[in-house]
Amino acid sequence: MSSTSGCGFVPPMPVLDIDIATDGKFTTQLDADTYNVELQNAPAGYYLKAVKLSGREVPDNILDLTFNGSALDIVLAKDAGNITGTVQRSNGDPVQSARVTAVPANGSSRRDLYKSATSGADGSFTLSTLPPGSYKLYAWEEVEQNAWMDPEFQRPFEALGTNATVKDGAGPNVTLKVIGREQVAAVAHLSRGIYTRNMQTGEFLEFNDRHKAAERYGAPY
Repeated sequence: MSSTSGCGFVPPMPVLDIDIATDGKFTTQLDADTYNVELQNAPAGYYLKAVKLSGREVPDNILDLTFNGSALDIVLAKDAGNITGTVQRSNGDPVQSARVTAVPANGSSRRDLYKSATSGADGSFTLSTLPPGSYKLYAWEEVEQNAWMDPEFQRPFEALGTNATVKDGAGPNVTLKVIGREQVAAVAHLSRGIYTRNMQTGEFLEFNDRHKAAERYGAPY
């Protein structure tokens, strides 16, 4: 478990490990706080399906213990699936060492729904053990670590993503077009303002609507 201050994009935080006995039971003492519940070292093929407090499922596996503690149930399931595919350039050439990312289409803050992989020499990749649901896939030639998990970072690139659904333990095979490093550099989120680079001059121009800025100054759209 890791403590958190709320929903939305949650950066990596200190983790509190809780050991689970062979009979599936555990006991721990936690401070009055809010926690993200995550599963590590799960049996092969299993994922964290739900977290229940006093018999009620908690949204996004965010556990609020600011009022009181209670019985906690961790529900596992084995109907996860893999998404496979190939990363290509616009001319069809395969892209090696691209960062392929999957983010939940519903904007969930559950970090176990955010997956990444690296494409091989032939551009192929596998995103493993994705829980059932809808995802948005991206292939980045270069991207700052964990930035791709931030909804604000993703927003200008939504039109360049590919939709994919995992269902009944299976996912699709897809072809992704790589988002070049120059496209990522064209949109920068600095301080409180939104800045977009004019690709002709290299100048950063403040623009409140990032979508309009992308259309006007040659960012990924």
